[in-house]
Amino acid sequence: TEAEITVIMLGSEAMEYSDTELGASVEIGSVVQAMCCATESGQQIVFAGLADGKLLAYRHMNSGLEPASHRQECWTLEVASKGITHLSTVALKPSAIVMVNTLDGGIKLVLAKGANQTFEMREVWCFKHDNLTLALRGCFCPAITGAPAGTISVVCGDEHNLVLVHSMRGNQDRTPRAQQNQVVNQLLGHEAPVLSCGWSGDGTILLTCDSAGSVCLWKCESLSE
Repeated sequence: TEAEITVIMLGSEAMEYSDTELGASVEIGSVVQAMCCATESGQQIVFAGLADGKLLAYRHMNSGLEPASHRQECWTLEVASKGITHLSTVALKPSAIVMVNTLDGGIKLVLAKGANQTFEMREVWCFKHDNLTLALRGCFCPAITGAPAGTISVVCGDEHNLVLVHSMRGNQDRTPRAQQNQVVNQLLGHEAPVLSCGWSGDGTILLTCDSAGSVCLWKCESLSE
């Protein structure tokens, strides 16, 4: 809803407390335009993309079953000059990577990492369309992202009618090395700026669409084919 996030903790039938007892409302002060969840260090994190360009992380902490033992924590990070259009996340223990799609055509990766009382969010990668006013939407490549080496693979379109596949190798702590980002493939087939992309459930078919109304389906044998 506008300026508020409502989080409902769902329990099993064996629990003696109701769902509403563990509900929590977070006052934001800005319209929430996108949301996603991730598990980080064994805890559920709710991420919200706001109309003012901020990324908010909400963590619900608990030390028992009673509502009094629960507390909430929030952090914000300025990631865009305009609003955020879409969020997605992938868990890379002991951290999580959040993909942020912005209203000004940018696609960013934010590292979210924390333990106990500490929490950190920082931008680790950015792909910016300089002359594009259309909102774009990228996605993680499911077959590659989360590999043992900590590789992060991102698929997104650009203003030159291309579908780009980016790949980043991970550090020892599995966070991406932004300086080693490279475009490992460019898919040709669109005749207008590519706005969005997504994968089939088994990760073998990539779907992309452009501003002219065309939709392309790509059969992916590997990251570079």
